[in-house]
Amino acid sequence: MHLVGSPKSVFVVAYDDFIEDELAYVQKDFIQVLLVEDVHQWGVKAVDVLYEKIVRGKAPGVEERFIQIEPNNVTHQSMEDFTRDWYSWVKKGE
Repeated sequence: MHLVGSPKSVFVVAYDDFIEDELAYVQKDFIQVLLVEDVHQWGVKAVDVLYEKIVRGKAPGVEERFIQIEPNNVTHQSMEDFTRDWYSWVKKGE
């Protein structure tokens, strides 16, 4: 990957799909903060709502209809922990 710009030249990046590319920018200190959606929690919350409805007959309330999940703020300092967690979620990198 060819990195464009200079270290700390980008303050925040929000990613959509190919996280490996963005993590390389964080690792090289080009990006100060990478906002990463917690897709693992999307699935967890969705399964919880479905379970409550199917097994217990409980319709989702307003809070369950609009699931609020804070993004992960990945910095150069937190990248190692985030990367380890990320690959454990997607079963890669072992």
